[in-house]
Amino acid sequence: MNNSFAYLFTMAIMLSAIIAEECVYVRRPLAATNDTVVINLDCNQTTPDSQDIILHFRDNVTHVAIQLLNCHTVPVGLFTNVTDNLTSVTVASEDAVQLHKGTFEGLGHVTELRLLGFSSLLNLSRSLFAPLRNIETLILDRFGRSNIKLSYLGSVIQQLSETPLKRLVLNDIRDTFHSRFLEDKTMQANDFRITNATVKELIISNAPIHYEGSIRRAFPHLVRFCGSTSKAETGKSVPVMWDLILLSNTLKEFVFYRLTDVFFQQECFIKCNYGRNSQSLFLPRSGT
Repeated sequence: MNNSFAYLFTMAIMLSAIIAEECVYVRRPLAATNDTVVINLDCNQTTPDSQDIILHFRDNVTHVAIQLLNCHTVPVGLFTNVTDNLTSVTVASEDAVQLHKGTFEGLGHVTELRLLGFSSLLNLSRSLFAPLRNIETLILDRFGRSNIKLSYLGSVIQQLSETPLKRLVLNDIRDTFHSRFLEDKTMQANDFRITNATVKELIISNAPIHYEGSIRRAFPHLVRFCGSTSKAETGKSVPVMWDLILLSNTLKEFVFYRLTDVFFQQECFIKCNYGRNSQSLFLPRSGT
């Protein structure tokens, strides 16, 4: 263990610093594919229900994206009668302040859920994701960034136990203005541990957070990891990353970013690619 750590650390110092490619997650438009059906629902005009969704559906619809306007929540029952052919659902909202139990009832067959926005959430049901029994990809982009504690968000995600979840993306989930205290931007890995699930890809991008615990133990099947942190928290998070790099038996790709300013410009702090015959590690240029 000590010899391996010393070897990798020495190699990192000796290598020329480079700026790596962007983190694996790239924010896509609302309609992420050409066959996505886009539905705009304005709660000032009507109270959306499942019929509003069904009216836009053809029998062969597999991808749907819903833009909610002036809606304080996603109405419970909105998805209760959707077609079983549906595989991917995107919901976007900048106004929602609460999400209730049963919101995603009817989506038990969906394999991908993207939630875009929802940054001002105040109340979030712990069982929100419980109906998603066939989910493989969950993307939360700006979700709960202002008011929802990371530990509580983790407890909501833990409801995906015993699902085929493989890819978990948490993008821009901390607001630097509201997250002034260490506890507000601390991600305890065990809070996000999903029992009886084989998560192979974990992406935490554009978030100035501090890591504690063991990501390796919380996600024992991880193949790809991409994480971000802030300048202030880099040193505190590095031991967690070394634990993942050195002791994981499954990890193949690893990128750890340091956010350099309020505009979230990124520089690569550590990057590892594990191939059959090669391994590389990169650190930022001195003085940056």
